Amino acid sequence: MEIYIESELFKQFIYGGEIRLIYALCILMVIDIITGISKSLKNGNLWSRKSTYGFGRKIMVFMIIVLANIIDNTFNLNGVLVYGAVIFYILNESLSIIENYALMGGKIPNQLRDTLELLREKNDTLDQLEQRVKVNENVTIEVKKESDTNEHN
Repeated sequence: MEIYIESELFKQFIYGGEIRLIYALCILMVIDIITGISKSLKNGNLWSRKSTYGFGRKIMVFMIIVLANIIDNTFNLNGVLVYGAVIFYILNESLSIIENYALMGGKIPNQLRDTLELLREKNDTLDQLEQRVKVNENVTIEVKKESDTNEHN
């Protein structure tokens, strides 16, 4: 009986979804780590700081899944939120593996290559913007609502 109680507590507060999805996510994370390290070694840009950051992000994925599970159970969403979160991260890991493979020179379909290039360009733009903000920390960005502008006219 004690095992049943622990199992119910686990489902309530940690993960109550299909455990095979978590297994799949873990396997994909390991493959992503391996392909990411391989890509970095091939391209000569392996950084321990970047790797540590990547591992930390993977741990955060599981924290978000636990949070989704708690919210799902609290609001009786019948698994919709937790399944959505896990499937999102499975797709995200899969995309990362494909991107690593492509950056190592592997062949992928042209449509997928174009999509990855578009995503990389968006990410590069966001990274550049973030770097500019870090360099100019004293700059204040002010956003005004349209109603604020009309009041002064």
